[in-house]
Amino acid sequence: MPQEPSIKPPRLVRLSILAVCLFLLGLVIVYVLQQGRAKAAPQAGTQANMHASLDTFNAFDTQKPHAKEWDTKELGIKKLSAKQRDIKEWNAKELVISLQLRRQFDDIILTLQTIAANKNSATELLNQLASNLSLSEYGQRQLHDLFSRYRLYTMALANLKPSQLSMDFVDIHAASALLNQVYKLQQVHFNEIEISAFFEQENNYDRHALARVDIRQDPSLTATQKQQLLAYQISQLDEASQSAIQPSLDAQTIANALQNAPFEAAGDPEHSAKVALWSPDIQQRVQQFQQRNQQWQTKVNDYLAFSAVLTAKLETEPLSQQAHIRQQDNYLKQHFSSNEIKRIRVFIAHPELLNLP
Repeated sequence: MPQEPSIKPPRLVRLSILAVCLFLLGLVIVYVLQQGRAKAAPQAGTQANMHASLDTFNAFDTQKPHAKEWDTKELGIKKLSAKQRDIKEWNAKELVISLQLRRQFDDIILTLQTIAANKNSATELLNQLASNLSLSEYGQRQLHDLFSRYRLYTMALANLKPSQLSMDFVDIHAASALLNQVYKLQQVHFNEIEISAFFEQENNYDRHALARVDIRQDPSLTATQKQQLLAYQISQLDEASQSAIQPSLDAQTIANALQNAPFEAAGDPEHSAKVALWSPDIQQRVQQFQQRNQQWQTKVNDYLAFSAVLTAKLETEPLSQQAHIRQQDNYLKQHFSSNEIKRIRVFIAHPELLNLP
C-alpha cells in the first residue's frame, strides 16, 4: 500500500515564524533590562546623595572636630526620648479609685482656695496628678470627671452642715437626718464603687459614733450597761478607728471614776462590773490618782489639825500674831512643796474645794 507523502510548510513560512519568536524574545529582554535600570537608578541616586552628604559632613567635621560627636549624642537623646515615650505609653494605667485619691482631691481643692486660681488652675493641677499617676488617656478623662463630681459634692455638702452645733447635747434625730442627707448626696454624685472607696470608712465611723451618742443619752440604761454597750460598739470598729478614739474614752472613764469615793467597796457589784471593763492601764492610772489624792487629803488634814492646835494656844499662851504666822509657815515648808503651798492656800481661802469627808 503506498504511503501518503508528508506535508511540510514552505521554508519561507518557517523562517518567518522563527523571526517573530526572536523578536518577541528581544522585547522581553529589553523590558527586563529597563525594569532593572529603573530600580537601580534610585539606589544609585541615594548612594550618590549619601556620599555627597558624607563628604560634606567630613569636611564640616574637619573644621570642627567635636561636631560629629555632638550630633551623635543629640541623636542618642532623641532615640532615648522616643523610647521613653514608648515605655510611658506601655506603662499607662487606668484610674484607681481609693481613699488616697480623695485626699489628693482635697489637697487640690485646698490649693485652689489658697491661691489666686484662674479657670485653668484646676486643669493644670489635675494634669500634674495624672502625670504622677501615669494615667492613660482614658484614665485622665476619668480623673477629670471624678474630680468635677467630687467638687460639686463638697459644695453641696457645705450647704447641709448646720450653722450652730451644741457641744453639750446632740439631737439624735437631727443628726440621723443629717447623715441620711449626706448619704443621698453621695448616691447622687457617685456610683457604688466610688462611694465604697471614698466614704466607706467615714460612713462607718459616723454610724458607730451616732450609736455611741444614743447609748450615752439613753436614760433607761445604767452606767454599767452603757459602758458595756460602748465597749461592744468600739470593738466593731477597725483598728485605726479604735486607736483614734481610745484616748478620749479612757479620759472619760477616768473622769467618771474620779467622781466617786477614793476607794469604793470591793464587794459592790456595780463597782466590780465597772472595774472589770477597764483596761489595765486605766485601772493603774485611777489607782495612782486615788492614792495621790488620799495622800494629799491626809496632809491637808494634818495641817488643819496643827493649825487648830496653834489657834488654841493663842488663847492660853501669850503668842503674838507674827509668831503664829511664822509657825504656820515653818510647818508648811517642812511638809509641803512650793506648788502644794500655793494650792493649800487656795483651799484654805475656799474650804469647799477641799472636798473633805
